[in-house]
Amino acid sequence: MKYIKEIVITFFSFVKKNKLILFYKYSYLFMSFYSKKSPLEIFEGKNIVIVTAHPDDEVFCIAHVLKEIQTVTKNISWINTTLGQNSIDSKYFESSNQTGIIRESEFIESMEKLKVDKYLHLKIPSYLSSELPVETMSKIQREIDNCDYLFLIDKNDQHPDHYFTTKSFEKLKNKNQIFYYNVQKVTLNKKLNYFYSSFNEQLFEQLIGVYKSQSHMEVSFDSYKKVFSKKVFIYNENIN
Repeated sequence: MKYIKEIVITFFSFVKKNKLILFYKYSYLFMSFYSKKSPLEIFEGKNIVIVTAHPDDEVFCIAHVLKEIQTVTKNISWINTTLGQNSIDSKYFESSNQTGIIRESEFIESMEKLKVDKYLHLKIPSYLSSELPVETMSKIQREIDNCDYLFLIDKNDQHPDHYFTTKSFEKLKNKNQIFYYNVQKVTLNKKLNYFYSSFNEQLFEQLIGVYKSQSHMEVSFDSYKKVFSKKVFIYNENIN
């Protein structure tokens, strides 16, 4: 191990000395990025609130992070904001009146699979055009005040429900207490503090089995495995 360390130090000294600045800079970023792991010690014994915009937003990322966090704390609450009725597969239901009931029942089953006992479904109609109503946010203010860390959808996600859900909740918590996660794609910014968790294929298959109204997710399985490259990412803008 000692010799390996000396070789690495010698290599980077050579690179720096020979003014290969770009190579040096980006090699360092690459190594520092992939050396970071999910900071479980931060969450030990803490109160966590996870926020999703739709039933099924947890499938590709936050559910996998959750399984690791549950090894250090059981104090986890979940808030889902919208019905997600616009994305339901039309062949699955007889009338549009059933959509809310179907999505809610799937959400509850997912929470049971994930062993989350404390959850709230706000049942707001999908395709938000503005932030969540003030009266709605005031009802959950205490829940957010009492949590140590808040998990929100990536602030760069432009889906209206994702964007306005995150925008609404960001105002309720200090930045260093917020972690962001991806729902549909990975957008990396080297200036941010990233941590990773393992992508659990077995868990993924269990959850898409729950969301029968979203059969298109099964088709996405292979493509998402490539996108996440066996890892799922969360980030915080302030924690070093």
